[in-house]
Order: sequence, then structure tokens, then C-alpha cells
Amino acid sequence: MIAKLINGYLRKPTERIIPLEDGCTITDPTDETLVELLGYKYVIETTPPEIPDGFYLDIVYREDDENIYKEYELKEYSQPEPIYQEPVMSEEDIFTAILLGKDV
Repeated sequence: MIAKLINGYLRKPTERIIPLEDGCTITDPTDETLVELLGYKYVIETTPPEIPDGFYLDIVYREDDENIYKEYELKEYSQPEPIYQEPVMSEEDIFTAILLGKDV
């Protein structure tokens, strides 16, 4: 597979017609042609590591002059923040509060 790395995301080729400087065009270019003429790079995938419980894989791309590398980082699931809920008063507590003149 070939692609370009733009803002951390892969962009696969969509060009089906490439105009050349001499007025000619190339239709349905090969991967090699796209690499040579338009700067696409080959994507090399690494083997993902085993995922232990409580972790997930985050895909990270890095590139050098010739290739783009698809790598994986283990990330730990974060625990969600506990949601505070107002205590619920029973009907009896509400009735007592009203009799005593307290705010409900």
C-alpha cells in the first residue's frame, strides 16, 4: 500500500490521471509511478503487540525519507470520573422538612 502522511493521518492516492510537463498524461498510474512523480511513500506495517487486560492499542504513524511506518502504542484505559448525584429524599423526609419549615 502507498499513501501520504498528512497531519498524522494516511491519505491514499486518488489520482487516476497525471498530467506531465510535455503535454502527455498517465492514466491509471502504478504505485511506482505515484511514488516517483507525486511523492507517495510505501506503508510498512509492524506487528501489533499482545494487548493485556485494561489496555488498548493506539495506531501511530511515523515516516522517513522513503517509507511510512504504522506502529502501535499500548495505552491504559482511564477510569471515568465518578458522577456526583444529589441525594434523593424520601417522601417521609420531605414531609418532615416541610413540617419543620426547612428548605426541601
